[in-house]
Amino acid sequence: MLVQLTRFAITGFINTVIDFGVFNLLLMVTGARSPLQIAVINLLSLVPAMTTSFIMNQRWTFACLERGRLTRFVIASLAGIVINSGAIIILTAWGSNAHLQSAVFFNGAKIVAALLSATWNFMAYRNWVFRAKEVRQPDFPEHPRQAGLVSIIIPAYNEARRLPSRLLQLSRLQSSLPVEIIVVNDGSRDDTDVVIRQFADRFPFIKPIRHPFNQGKGAAVKTGMYNARGEHLIFADADDTFTPDHIAMVVQQLQNGQDIVVACRHSQGRGRIEGESRWRSWQGKIFNRLVRLSLLPGIRDSQCGLKGFSRRAAAQIFPRQHIRRFAFDVELLVLARHLHFSVSEIDIDGIECQGSTVSHLSAPLSMALDLLKIKLAVAFNRYSLPGHASLMPQLGLATGLFSLALLVRLPWLWEFPRYIDELKEVNLAHQIFLGQSLPLHNVAHDIGSLHNFILAGIFKLLGVSIYWPRLYVALTSALTVVLIYYIGKELYGKWVGLAAALLLTGNGMHILVTHMAWSNCTTPFFFCLALLALITAEKRGSGTWLILSAFLWALTLQTHSSAIIYVIAVVFYLSRPQFRRQTGIKVRSFAGAGLVFMAGYLNMIYYNFISRGGSLHWLQFKSYALEQHPSLASYWTNLQAMLIELLRSLSSVYQEQNGWLQYLANPWFSLALLLFMAGIYFTYKEKKWLPLYFLAAAMFIMPWINQRYVFYLATRYIMPLILCALLIAALGLIRVADYLYAWLGSKRLAHVPAFGLLAVLLILQLLPFYDYCRKNSDTNQSNRLVMQIFKKTVNISQRHSSLVILDENLSLENNPLPYLFTLIQQPYRVDNPALLTMSGSLNTDHRTADAGDGDNLVAIVSAESFNRLRNRLSPREVDAYSCEMTLSSSAKGQRKVYVIDLGRQPTSVPKTKEHNTAGKTVN
Repeated sequence: MLVQLTRFAITGFINTVIDFGVFNLLLMVTGARSPLQIAVINLLSLVPAMTTSFIMNQRWTFACLERGRLTRFVIASLAGIVINSGAIIILTAWGSNAHLQSAVFFNGAKIVAALLSATWNFMAYRNWVFRAKEVRQPDFPEHPRQAGLVSIIIPAYNEARRLPSRLLQLSRLQSSLPVEIIVVNDGSRDDTDVVIRQFADRFPFIKPIRHPFNQGKGAAVKTGMYNARGEHLIFADADDTFTPDHIAMVVQQLQNGQDIVVACRHSQGRGRIEGESRWRSWQGKIFNRLVRLSLLPGIRDSQCGLKGFSRRAAAQIFPRQHIRRFAFDVELLVLARHLHFSVSEIDIDGIECQGSTVSHLSAPLSMALDLLKIKLAVAFNRYSLPGHASLMPQLGLATGLFSLALLVRLPWLWEFPRYIDELKEVNLAHQIFLGQSLPLHNVAHDIGSLHNFILAGIFKLLGVSIYWPRLYVALTSALTVVLIYYIGKELYGKWVGLAAALLLTGNGMHILVTHMAWSNCTTPFFFCLALLALITAEKRGSGTWLILSAFLWALTLQTHSSAIIYVIAVVFYLSRPQFRRQTGIKVRSFAGAGLVFMAGYLNMIYYNFISRGGSLHWLQFKSYALEQHPSLASYWTNLQAMLIELLRSLSSVYQEQNGWLQYLANPWFSLALLLFMAGIYFTYKEKKWLPLYFLAAAMFIMPWINQRYVFYLATRYIMPLILCALLIAALGLIRVADYLYAWLGSKRLAHVPAFGLLAVLLILQLLPFYDYCRKNSDTNQSNRLVMQIFKKTVNISQRHSSLVILDENLSLENNPLPYLFTLIQQPYRVDNPALLTMSGSLNTDHRTADAGDGDNLVAIVSAESFNRLRNRLSPREVDAYSCEMTLSSSAKGQRKVYVIDLGRQPTSVPKTKEHNTAGKTVN
């Protein structure tokens, strides 16, 4: 496969040169910019590239000269063109919305599309278009045709020189054993077939089989096994490395009742066998270590070319074999392990023989790829192993949950809620991206800088765009839904996990707080990662998972300081003697977990050390959220407020009420309370304490120090608590359903209405949430207007190098435009619009500025400023220069903003109040 992949890459490079050459030539000649135009140009450039591709792939890459391949090639290539063009349309349409319309971006989009279609083309060409017809194997008979017969299979490829001495050597076994020797000529290009037939004429027990083309050593061994008549089946190499005595040792073990016998090479020298080169010895040992770590722990020499099988084992193993080349040995032993056959190892003193046709470079790489294929085949149960579950249903369920969760989170993602402090965090990430800052902490000094570095990494990989931060948080939100499923499954069973995932999918509060690019909007994601790792450590008794969990808890604390409550709960949970007794985790793993936790939080530990508690000092700025007069009375008041907001979030009750009684009058609020209480009872009964530890820690600690429990944005502070409560409520729902099943007497009959009810609950959560977003985005939020202004300004600026003048009287909530322009390195200045003459020049009464002559000028002014200045222009000039942006029915009334393209300036712009270029502000 590696040779084919290399040739395919060379062919692809030539085709890419043709493709991109024609693409850029047409792009330059036509000046196309719209997604549809780009798609047409892309299609035209693919035609000559595909023609070249067919000729080279048929005659060189896959070396398939059979007829009838053109139709398959056209079908597969058309599918590749659809993939390529579809990706081009999607990416360029996104780029158009994100204001990325340069030739560099179009070529980048084409590279992504080419990678997607190339992956499809390689798999389709290799496995369908140019795939050679395999030798059809007969059914594998489980019973030997001759009891006691030993069948020796010799795979041979271009072995005309070494095979005669080998066959003469093996022929001596006939005197001591009933033996047949099956020599499989695997499409040799030399005189191997002539040699085999000469020996078959001379020795009747030698049976020749021929592959019409080379298929690989694994395929040759499989063919030999299918045609063997013996009770004991052995395959050996075509050289003299293993003597007849070695084969006799394998036969003896098989006769003693062993299912599988594996020879292990060793010698008195440095190599595994006498005369082996140091390079080949190191290569073999490294590969064997990789095999033992990934697939076959305990097997000393998986690649030795001498192995024996009982017929019973061979009948179960070889029909499942897929690997056709050198890693097939590993596949056979992996299958033997999973089918529970005994494997015996015997030591062999072999001698290295010259003349091998195996490449020392390509073969190890090809075998490494095959190891991955075996690992995936086991995971997805391609081998149809009895009692072995496939990952495919789990992967499909996880993908479905993720897709559904992301789908319901995308509406209003960039419009609601409005941009506020999150832009400060995005701006800090942009400074990291530019290399202007390497912060220890977030904009808030009690939060780590993990979030900012992740955003900076996204900017580095995908380019700077205002759309990435919220999309990243939305992706972590959708992944949290998948994690909740696995947490629920590990704690309470798959149905509880599925119920919890579906409830979280439509939970309005979780969606809303993950619509923003704040650091603590990602806390739920890291919290779930850490919790799942901790549950896995407890279930498996694994110190490694405990250490990983500690690191993830440190990352969770990086996202928000309130996570310290859950870290304390984890410490108490791990400190229980029962935990250590049940898991058997060593003390050194606990010590390692503590060290790893400190390493994961080292930046904040160092910051607080050099600043003498800078995080604690910073908390004075959060007096609006922290309890200033802690007492039992304040604790009780705050606890009630927290519980109400917790249950409102669980039940998606958006209407605020005056007290408990009014909330309980709402059926959804009451239902959430009942399921929550039922879940606590069943959690206690089933002794799954971990979620209760988090609930208890939060309810005991948080009301003492926090007083701000308000619906909507502040709910993010208790989001991990909401996740735990949701898991417990899902447990209550499923256990109550179990009792109903038992009462009805038919489980299966009740499954449909039960999951129908879950679907109804999902929809009933989403409807009020979407209604809430729709009402608020149209009444008191400014993002829609801001993004309209931003898009229009960037579109003008991309045509010319522009300086943006921002009206200092412009009324936009939280003033997000400076952050957005800084993010894309758009020079701007906040100034009085009176300096504009509205005639393509500037008021020369102001001081001379630092902007160069000939710069394009774009002004963003309020409706009031525009009305004062428009008298200087005729109606025709107003239409030519300005673009009116309107947001109706806002909290501040109807707002109009004008984006004015004043063209190139003959004079310089006066330097007055604020000037930003390339992300730096000068006062």
